[in-house]
Amino acid sequence: MKPEVSEPTRECPEPQLWQCYDEQTAEFEVLEFLQALVRTMKPRLVVETGSFRGIAANYIGLALKQAGRGRLVTCEINHTMHEVILKQCASVLDVVECRNCSSLELKVKGKIDLLFTDSEPEIRCAEIAYFWNQLRPESVIVVHDVNSGPHLGQRRRVLALDRKRVLSVVLLPTPRGLAICQKVAGRDGQGQG
Repeated sequence: MKPEVSEPTRECPEPQLWQCYDEQTAEFEVLEFLQALVRTMKPRLVVETGSFRGIAANYIGLALKQAGRGRLVTCEINHTMHEVILKQCASVLDVVECRNCSSLELKVKGKIDLLFTDSEPEIRCAEIAYFWNQLRPESVIVVHDVNSGPHLGQRRRVLALDRKRVLSVVLLPTPRGLAICQKVAGRDGQGQG
């Protein structure tokens, strides 16, 4: 564990207060947040895109075990990293399914309660669209890397969905930026979403 390496941004002027495993894995505090979110929601199905080394998948898997229910389907397109993920998640493979494929080719059965997008920033909104019909109005979408620094393009794409009233977006001021989202349609219990 080391201090976060991101550059300061307007919303997060002191990124060194956070910790990280490396430059690609979500910040340690974000991993703990995801773990608490899973324990709070007790989802049946979680989908993660862009597993990288499998650290977030391991955190989510541990939370699913603590919640006593649910499963995670995570994907990584890089074959070498897929092998690393399998080792990282060895203790949670009973609740974590690690697939070696593109997120935009990932086939998952059932409604998704929690979608964590952490693959290539340019395709994260495309991932939301890809899984759209499997998301209920109560589903939570978490998008990593939405800060106003190097991830400004991703931030703008997510906020455009908020302006169009497709998603309701809350931005958390973490070093790399984190968006917590839900579908707008259907949250009042009246529509299908």
